[in-house]
Amino acid sequence: MKSSRSLASGFTLVEILVALAILAVIAAAVLAASQQVSSNLIHLQERSFAMWIAENRLIEMRIATGPLVSSREVREVEFANQRWDTLSVVENTQTPGLRGVTIWVAAKPDGFSSLPLEQRSSARLATYLYWGR
Repeated sequence: MKSSRSLASGFTLVEILVALAILAVIAAAVLAASQQVSSNLIHLQERSFAMWIAENRLIEMRIATGPLVSSREVREVEFANQRWDTLSVVENTQTPGLRGVTIWVAAKPDGFSSLPLEQRSSARLATYLYWGR
């Protein structure tokens, strides 16, 4: 005669609990990874927008009709339904007509920020422009 244990089929309670524990660990790891990906995506989008704004500002400077003189200019622009701060610095170089240009772009903070724009910027574009017209 066979024992009742050999006739019963299925999993024991301990086996089910172990399987649930393994699934819970896997689910927690997947959730943490997806949160990291989401955070990186938001950061990447902000940096991409900031670089586009910096490139647009550089193009504005290139097509300007007046001479490119040494200056420091802060502007506020709207891009992608968001407010952005830009800082454009033009510096003289040793070569006549050649100017060093640096542009910083940062998302406008919701409240007051004591950090200068250079430190809170999402993008920095540095190049040289020749003004030999």
